[in-house]
Amino acid sequence: MALQYTYNNTYNGASDGTGVRQDPRTDQPEIKSTKKFSKVTPSPGRASMSVSFRKRVFVIRFFNFPPDDLEALLGLIGDVWPHGTEGKPKGDAYRVFLGLRSNFKLDTHQDTLFHFVKLQYEIAKKLCERGWVFRCIVPTSSGPHASVVIDDNYDEFVSTTRDRGAYRYSMIFEHDPSPQAPCEWISLSMHRVGRLTLVGDMPLALRTAIVNCFSPMRYDSCDGKPWSLFHYLRHRQEMGPKGSEPSCTLKLIDIMEEFGFSVYIGAPECPMSIIFKRPEGWTPEARGSQDGASGKESSGVCVSERGMNGT
Repeated sequence: MALQYTYNNTYNGASDGTGVRQDPRTDQPEIKSTKKFSKVTPSPGRASMSVSFRKRVFVIRFFNFPPDDLEALLGLIGDVWPHGTEGKPKGDAYRVFLGLRSNFKLDTHQDTLFHFVKLQYEIAKKLCERGWVFRCIVPTSSGPHASVVIDDNYDEFVSTTRDRGAYRYSMIFEHDPSPQAPCEWISLSMHRVGRLTLVGDMPLALRTAIVNCFSPMRYDSCDGKPWSLFHYLRHRQEMGPKGSEPSCTLKLIDIMEEFGFSVYIGAPECPMSIIFKRPEGWTPEARGSQDGASGKESSGVCVSERGMNGT
């Protein structure tokens, strides 16, 4: 389809007498395209969920989920989030705004962040139970500098984002009609002030292993929450680009794998969290067979190379 050029004899309300609208930066005719793009409709077997924190509001966007699955997710969000929610369709997506305290601050209101981590954790479980299996994370942006590249095998997604002010990520899910094996779930999140949070039914031995690993660091612990919350401060100062931060993350993953948990989703922001799962009824005796399978599930879902981003 050829481009159609439209000219005007004015620019910013002033006529230059040439009958051509000029670009003041180049003194060249300004070209206006009227090309129309057809709407792209994805297959019903794939869907995405994106999360962003902009203008002091958490926003979750669901795209291409069937109505019954969307209704189940909205009911879950209403049950888990304590500060109220508001949802409405926006284009092809459905947006859910999570209510916050009027004086909410990311660095001080840790309880709100804990509930958000728990919400991500519960959504991942619910989607897996309903046959929606996580595949990958695509960093995206509403700014002008975001691009997504797919390699020759149409397998890996790569993104370059320079406008971090509008940053968010999209989690891609694929529907698998086969029954999902029951699993045990744990979410581990890290906030920029150095607080580590674990959500889920954490075995006592796993908790002890984590505390013993980081015992040289000064930490505060708190538990007794109704959803088995355990958190402590890894540092007494803000986290920065230090070499010890990636090593801490890798060591935590090592400990989790010793107890049969493999990485399922690694969400990079709001705050960064890693969701782990292991087969229900796992025992230490099963570790040998799991190591023989390289610690990865045969379906290729729980692979850290595609689930981890950042730290």
